[in-house]
Amino acid sequence: MSGTCPITVTRTYVITDKCGNSSTKNHIINIVDTTKPTGTAPIGTFGINLCVADAISTVQFNPAAIAPSYSDNCGGPVTVVPTDTLLIGDNCGWVLIYTYSVIDVCGNALTGKTITHTGSDQTAPSGSPPPTSLGNSGCKSEANAMYPFDSELAGADYSDNCGEDIVINLTNTSVVGTDCAWAVIYTFSVLDECNNALTGQQMVISGSDMSPPSFTSPPDTVIYANEACEYDASVGVTGDVTDESDNCTSTLNATFVDDVVTGSCDCSYTITRTWSLVDACGNAAPDQVQTIEVRSNIVTNTNDSGAGSLRDVIACAPSGSVITLAPALSGLDIILTSGEIVIDKDLTLIGLGLSNSYVSGSFSSRVFHIQAGSTFSISDMSFKNTVEPTNGGAIFVEGDLILENSRLQNNFENGVERAITISGSGSLEIRGTVDMNN
Repeated sequence: MSGTCPITVTRTYVITDKCGNSSTKNHIINIVDTTKPTGTAPIGTFGINLCVADAISTVQFNPAAIAPSYSDNCGGPVTVVPTDTLLIGDNCGWVLIYTYSVIDVCGNALTGKTITHTGSDQTAPSGSPPPTSLGNSGCKSEANAMYPFDSELAGADYSDNCGEDIVINLTNTSVVGTDCAWAVIYTFSVLDECNNALTGQQMVISGSDMSPPSFTSPPDTVIYANEACEYDASVGVTGDVTDESDNCTSTLNATFVDDVVTGSCDCSYTITRTWSLVDACGNAAPDQVQTIEVRSNIVTNTNDSGAGSLRDVIACAPSGSVITLAPALSGLDIILTSGEIVIDKDLTLIGLGLSNSYVSGSFSSRVFHIQAGSTFSISDMSFKNTVEPTNGGAIFVEGDLILENSRLQNNFENGVERAITISGSGSLEIRGTVDMNN
């Protein structure tokens, strides 16, 4: 017997007669196998984690793995030959079908057999969130609105293993800390097209209140000392800051430090008040300076000059001051011995009554010279014993004079009873009772 397909059987016949003569004949028998191989296709692999683009190259057709599932009736080997490949679906679910034939050594073929593999992308996207954003300015309550979640920024460093687009889903927002140190924590998930999710990712934005507060210091002002040179420079008198404002802190209070310098006049001081304002996070507004001038506006003695005298108080008083006499001077004469007192600013002089307050020129000079552009208001006082060769014995008015409840006695100009002279630029207003009977 020889061969495979067909199998050849050579049968030899030998015929011998009784004399021992023999003859040999061969009988050739060909046996042909026409039966196809038999067997069942193996089960493919299911649920493979793989992108559709990589399915064929990764899950390749494997004839050697399939062949043991088939046999030949003659016991010979079989050959598995692929005839078609079909891949359907997408990354989220694909099916790979290999069609093949099983052929025995005689060429008998079992056709149309298939092995099926399935799979999908089961891998979540990979990557890292952006680094923490530092040094942002704002209040804690406004941080979320000022620095909203940016999905494009959050997902910039993530990618999908199959190369498809990803989706960023914000899952939680938390704001922690204080105005002086806060953080906005955005928690998000990164999803691919198959909803594979990388969860618990966080983008952090941190910051603090970096904006200084604002305020307006009180305006510069003048206050007056009492007879003992005591003064009240409290904010109730000199003014307080009432417009403190800050973008985050609701309760603010400006504070101040005083630098007091003694002035050249009696009972005079200059207070340099430096105002400061700091918010709860230590942000400081620029300091502002208020100047408070302390002056004396009380005549405390009857001297011609020097501290507490009428001459000195008028010289040192700021424009707009109201000058009064200490009660202790009631009934006493203020006697001028060094000439007239020049009025070169707006002043008001209030005495203790026309019968209780006298200013005397001691028959050597007039009392007041009111310069142009100045207004001098006098009330409840009397003037006497003055003399000048020209321009009024008691008062020379080049500015504006207001007399109220006053008396003028024994006032002479060049030997003639004349108390007041008004120049072309001056004016006189009489209020109440003014007695000019010399």
